Amino acid sequence: AEEEVYTIVQRNIGGPVYYLEQITPSALTDAAILQTYSPATTALTGLGHLEGETVKVRGDGGVLFPDETVSSGALTVEQAVETVEVGLNFTPLVETMVPNANFGDGAAVGHDKRISKIDVLLYQTRGLRVNGMVVPDRRTDVDPLDTPPPERNEIVTVRPASGSNWSKQPTVTFTQPDPHPMTVLSATMRVEANEV
Repeated sequence: AEEEVYTIVQRNIGGPVYYLEQITPSALTDAAILQTYSPATTALTGLGHLEGETVKVRGDGGVLFPDETVSSGALTVEQAVETVEVGLNFTPLVETMVPNANFGDGAAVGHDKRISKIDVLLYQTRGLRVNGMVVPDRRTDVDPLDTPPPERNEIVTVRPASGSNWSKQPTVTFTQPDPHPMTVLSATMRVEANEV
């Protein structure tokens, strides 16, 4: 049997409130409600705990746009959905440590450095941005355009613009503006350095 984990969370929804929330690995938004409708519908109900809040809606595996505002415990979406998640969005942020490579004349602590190539191993990931650059989710020559893009399970190479981002302490950031699955298994970087 799978264990259930609950937390007490203070939220600011029409003022400070406390909710007992279950941690659900499949939920990608905060204070989320997961529902299934049969048949598919555009009218989503049971959202009183999010009254007046701007929420993200995930329907049938994809993020629906635009963001919606809950009114009278409900909202209406443009596209009929069967499985739906409605909740508060958050932006995850993962940042690497500063690389400290040896460039032959000792550690690179005093050098200006830039990260010129990043190989990122992804698992079930969509909607990723690496140092603010969008990692494409869809290959238009292969992926159908009438369904959510597939999750990435591969190594993706990102090349920052040449001549940019010189710093004594460069890092790589991974983030997502929308609630999609994201697992970064590893990141390998090519680092260039200037003379001290």
